Amino acid sequence: MECLQALYAPYAVDAPRIAIPGMGDRIFSMTQDDELVVAFPARFLPALAQGLEEAGRKIGARYPVTFYQNFEPEFPAPYKETAQRLGLFDED
Repeated sequence: MECLQALYAPYAVDAPRIAIPGMGDRIFSMTQDDELVVAFPARFLPALAQGLEEAGRKIGARYPVTFYQNFEPEFPAPYKETAQRLGLFDED
């Protein structure tokens, strides 16, 4: 049902909509428990883009803010051991 709310309703009623993500959203786009679906008619895009650009300029950031910008991935232990054995990198 959220597909109708998020995809068709903004077009049909020419107004923004908020929907609770369903199983498809969770499986295919990895939507988390704290996320919602927000949809709006295409005519809103220019104002949204301008607003995000202005807000980003004022705070010195860009949108969307990357949630993993301070994330440093770590290889699983077997990968590290193999890489060290092959001399691909040194572990400190």
